[in-house]
Amino acid sequence: MLIATEWWKIICDYGAFMWPWQFAIMGVGVILTGLFIIGPSKIKSVLIKGYFFLTNGWIAFGFFLNPQRGFPSPLKESQAALFILIALLWLYDLLGKRTQFSLPKKKKGLFLFALASLIVYLYPLWGLLLGHKPVGLIVPGAYPCPTTALSLIFIISAREKRNPLLYLFLLIWAIPFPPTVQIPQYGVWEDVIMFVLGVAALFKLGNYYLYKGISLKTNKDKIASPNAVIMALAVLKGYISFPGPFLFSTVIGLPKLIVKNKKDYPVDFLKSSGLTTLLYKGLIPSLGKEKAFEVVRAVIIPIGLATQQANFRNVEEPRTFENLVKYQQRTNREGPTRLNTIEIEEQSEREYRFKVSRCLFLEFFNSQGVPELTKLMCTVDNAIFNIYRPEEIFFHRDGVGNRMADGCAACQFVVEKLDV
Repeated sequence: MLIATEWWKIICDYGAFMWPWQFAIMGVGVILTGLFIIGPSKIKSVLIKGYFFLTNGWIAFGFFLNPQRGFPSPLKESQAALFILIALLWLYDLLGKRTQFSLPKKKKGLFLFALASLIVYLYPLWGLLLGHKPVGLIVPGAYPCPTTALSLIFIISAREKRNPLLYLFLLIWAIPFPPTVQIPQYGVWEDVIMFVLGVAALFKLGNYYLYKGISLKTNKDKIASPNAVIMALAVLKGYISFPGPFLFSTVIGLPKLIVKNKKDYPVDFLKSSGLTTLLYKGLIPSLGKEKAFEVVRAVIIPIGLATQQANFRNVEEPRTFENLVKYQQRTNREGPTRLNTIEIEEQSEREYRFKVSRCLFLEFFNSQGVPELTKLMCTVDNAIFNIYRPEEIFFHRDGVGNRMADGCAACQFVVEKLDV
């Protein structure tokens, strides 16, 4: 790390090299910021992004990488790389029209925006008051810290913040360096401004992405894919010791099972049913069949419900009797059990009745020597239909024992719309 006298010599040499153009660069920023405060517009946003692209690019090449500056390697390369990335992300934002700058609507917010901008543009004045030489003044637009601080002001006020990598790289510079390097090592107390703005931006952007930035990424044609392994780990953690190593040893055996059986069953079917099989077989030696079955039941039912809720579009579409029938049939055509043989016996406004005479679950679990697992899948069916709209829709099988797992030729499914 550079000692203070070496660092300040680099700053002063750069200031002398730039003199007086660093103030001209700052003046362009002042004009753009003033025009924006008078009245925001798309063209002004474009010009400000262009300003940030050019100034960050200059800081990378003219400040850090210029051999006359004297920054040692690999310090100069790493810091220059950060500002090259920031410059390119500003260009990406400019060309992609991702972030639209805006002013706060409330007077207090507008006042804080103008005040923060003024404080940043007065960086040179704070340097004079702190006793820095004129050539050692740190000027927005020509030096990294005040330029980063100014960038954060505009990002904080933007309504749509759709360039998270840009914000991340700016915060990497704004938050850790002032309290650990700039202030204690070199006495650059004006960088408290950047640090405060960095912390404010962190909270502001965190709030945006945690709340306002959340959006639904699924639709009726792009359904959810719950992570079965994470769900399995969460449940196993409550029942067995060393759930992580056990689950890892189970999952690494899944590809082999899929390769062995993919000629007969769809891969997406094998991923879920194969995991169920391997979990069960893996638990039996330690817990015995009865307890292993109950643990796997505790694991698989929530995973199955999450999967079926995705298949039935419970989140994406209104939960109506008509949609239940529609997406159950679509799942039969497109889902993991699309090779099942299904016969619709009745479909009306109040009743939907069908039979399954070929069940992939039954075939697969029988082939793996664990036929008892088939009934777990029946339990998932019972649950998903009856939780769809429990006050309005009732699912049954025309009595007990009407499943292939019970020895019948077909599984009976009856979904009725109740009077409410």
